[in-house]
Amino acid sequence: MMPVTDCPSMQVCTGCGRELPLDAYHRSRNHRNGRVTRCRECRAAYGAAHRAERAAASATYNATHRAEIAAYNLSRYGITPEDFDAILAEQGGGCGICGTTDQSRRRFDLDHDHGHCPGRFGCPICIRGVLCNPCNVRLRHVENQKIVRYLARATRRQEAA
Repeated sequence: MMPVTDCPSMQVCTGCGRELPLDAYHRSRNHRNGRVTRCRECRAAYGAAHRAERAAASATYNATHRAEIAAYNLSRYGITPEDFDAILAEQGGGCGICGTTDQSRRRFDLDHDHGHCPGRFGCPICIRGVLCNPCNVRLRHVENQKIVRYLARATRRQEAA
């Protein structure tokens, strides 16, 4: 039950216990007086603490399960972590496009042909190599057929001029 105040334009916050004007509270259709029970400051503090707690829990989980997560992600394409390492070694231990080997700053992604197999994930035949994340993003833009057609038209126009 919400604490009661004598003034209809004031409300007592259930978080900090202060009596504040109604505009210090977010609107809510679910509450009888049309306002939530915690003031904006208390809700912001709670949200920040909750986000920090979830981020810490997520980071801990990811750190302890990193190998399992990587193996699962690769299994969706029909390969093992050893296969991934073999592809990476075949490319000289780095990105297939720019050649970077710095894994501390760049994550390496499995590059596959999206048009080869139906569905969201591919098969081992679809795999073209391993790319660093920036090169993978650039390649995604190049693969967009609209961009390819635009560049082809622009090249033909330049050659004709």
